[in-house]
Amino acid sequence: MEKDAALKAMEAARKNFVIEERHPARLELREKARVNESTMATIKKFPFLLLNYRKFVFRQVCKSEEGKVFIAFESVHDEVDYGTSRKKVSGLTKGLYYVEHLSDRGGARQCRLTLVQTVEFGGSIPTWIVNKLAPQALSAVQDAIDEFTQDEMVDAAERREKATLMREWKNEVYSEEEIVLLERVREKFEGSLKEGKGWKKFKSPDIFVEMEATFEERGSTAAIGRAVTVVDATIEDCVAWEAARVTRERMRGHYREGGRGRKVVKLNDHSEIFYTAIDFGVRSFAPREWLTKIVWKMVDKNTMVVGYEDIEDDNFPIGAGKKYVRASSGGF
Repeated sequence: MEKDAALKAMEAARKNFVIEERHPARLELREKARVNESTMATIKKFPFLLLNYRKFVFRQVCKSEEGKVFIAFESVHDEVDYGTSRKKVSGLTKGLYYVEHLSDRGGARQCRLTLVQTVEFGGSIPTWIVNKLAPQALSAVQDAIDEFTQDEMVDAAERREKATLMREWKNEVYSEEEIVLLERVREKFEGSLKEGKGWKKFKSPDIFVEMEATFEERGSTAAIGRAVTVVDATIEDCVAWEAARVTRERMRGHYREGGRGRKVVKLNDHSEIFYTAIDFGVRSFAPREWLTKIVWKMVDKNTMVVGYEDIEDDNFPIGAGKKYVRASSGGF
């Protein structure tokens, strides 16, 4: 598997260069090559006039060991007839793919792929152009993810582990601080519901979810929202889904929607610290960040509560050197 991952990553990267980036040529030279080696020749078109067309000819050799695969490649000076008269400048490259076996995750076979590469584009190239091209040159690693991705299986395994842990809780010990957090959050929101603070229902994006909102106090910018629905799952499975905040699906969605950061620090089997930062894409509106402590507890065999509350933590300094604004949240 490790060898397949490395070879497919390289092949996918080359195809993307030719098809998506409209590079003029890509050839594999098989003369005198052994089974574990090949020579590749390619012409790459770069988006900057200073680079124009660059030609690369390199030899790659594959070696397998127990649970590991190495694919080394470096430029050679072979002459190649590309069948084109375009003016080309020779580029040089050297690198190593290192692939190592990992334990299966939820039935998905896994390995770690590392690419280390150096590229000399030829000529005098400004540093800012090189910096822009670096992600493109290293994109083979992303191509391997796209080729083999099994996000659903891996995410499902994480949720199953959390749900199983919750089902097996026996005499789980909670600190006084955790108990107080749950009680404080519960009293706050249950009190809001009883006081009739002008809750206003609004149209939900899903017909099976009821939504309403209000403000903590008149003139306050702190809004309270409430959503109610029926979930086709056990209590443990439902809470495990909520607690799985850094699954692949959620991480991709977070950054796709303007996310700047997302991290979970596990404190114990029933609590964690959750950090998230979002750029809403609105001018003059700085990105917001939240730092929340989350505690969940089985109240009885039919009820589990999950409490959220803002905290301050020296390991998560406000803004972390960026122009972020610390926002507040709480939930139950």
